[in-house]
Amino acid sequence: MPLWEIRAKRVVHDGEERQLYFENAVLRVGGLPIFYTPYLRLPDPSVERATGFLFPEIVSNGDIGVGVKVPYFITLGDHADLTLTPWVTNKGSATLEARYRQKYRRGEIAIEGAITSDDNPDEDMRGYVFAEGTFSLGRGFTGRFDIEAVSDPGYLLLYGFSDKDRLDSAISVERIRRNELISAELIYYESLRDEDDNRTLTSLVGGATYEKRVFPGLLGGRALLTAETFGLYRRADDDPTDSGLARDVLRFSVSGDWRRDWLISNGMILSAKSLVRADWYEVFQDDRPEYDDTVELTPYAALEWRWPMRNQGRRAKHLVEPIAQFVWSDDSIGSVANEDSLLVEFDEANLFEFSRFPGEDAQEKGKRVNLGVTYTRQDTRGWDLSLTVGRVIRERNLDQFSVSTGLQGTTSDWLVAAQLSIGERI
Repeated sequence: MPLWEIRAKRVVHDGEERQLYFENAVLRVGGLPIFYTPYLRLPDPSVERATGFLFPEIVSNGDIGVGVKVPYFITLGDHADLTLTPWVTNKGSATLEARYRQKYRRGEIAIEGAITSDDNPDEDMRGYVFAEGTFSLGRGFTGRFDIEAVSDPGYLLLYGFSDKDRLDSAISVERIRRNELISAELIYYESLRDEDDNRTLTSLVGGATYEKRVFPGLLGGRALLTAETFGLYRRADDDPTDSGLARDVLRFSVSGDWRRDWLISNGMILSAKSLVRADWYEVFQDDRPEYDDTVELTPYAALEWRWPMRNQGRRAKHLVEPIAQFVWSDDSIGSVANEDSLLVEFDEANLFEFSRFPGEDAQEKGKRVNLGVTYTRQDTRGWDLSLTVGRVIRERNLDQFSVSTGLQGTTSDWLVAAQLSIGERI
């Protein structure tokens, strides 16, 4: 028995118009008659886009009951469409879903949402709206927006629209060129979790970045110059405990990094790297004196040696690469409002980075040696295997990391990481 079917007293297929005409039609779902109409017209399967009904869907939920969704698709010219999906349940819930899409000459938008009337005594009308769009703004700039809003925390999950428990709405502008990046973004966060307090969670985050890649003739190599601003806002007006629950932060940063590689004997690669960054912080609603107009200057320098060794076999390619890196930085640790570097993960991606903190508010300091070896196998049958083993050895323990990170002390834990890609042919 099919999930759904349309039975009719008479069916006419107009091959020229590519339409199906039904007389005295009955829509059956699971063998049960759901809807009757004396006349029904539908496009035949050869039509890719036409106004008409789409596949129905059964809704079954212990809280809202059982119902049937019957979407109706409406074409609005060659570049837009609207889908309306009304449905009711046996427990008295009535919902209208809508989805609107349109393509423009220089962009596109998509909006979806729903409104519901049910027996919830706390809400006269419930609903949600998600919208997104992308537009070309000229001069190489691209603008994007993403909106997520809901009437109450339980609506999305209860009615099966989304399992998201945190919403984020954003607007951004970006331009990417060969040696230049300009971007700006503003994001609004809203938590739907019962245990979260949106007054003390970060609700508004904004930032702008400018990056310029240059190739200094005197030093050689390549350099990246960066300037950025960052700010975050919490709704709470006051925090008498000075624990940061109402803290708002503004940061302005400039940095420059440089790298040059030399190919030496036997295929060895020697690299020199440096980075200097300066950060200025302004902290609001946190009266701790260490946060007053904080300025941080962080220099880095590094020498790196690599020796990639490759072997081509009959069934696979093998690459072994030992790496040794010496990193210098000063030992002074400033006191800044740490908002983006609270969770540290030690993995193969940051084994040879200047700083293993995930954000910008905390920077890894001190002199250290990063050691590691990587092995990669590329099999002719389509699967790949990579293995990384490494360790960090420090001159001094500056107590920047907790024991749980694996980076505490003068010698880190051993890092062992493996990745297997089985490909599409297996």
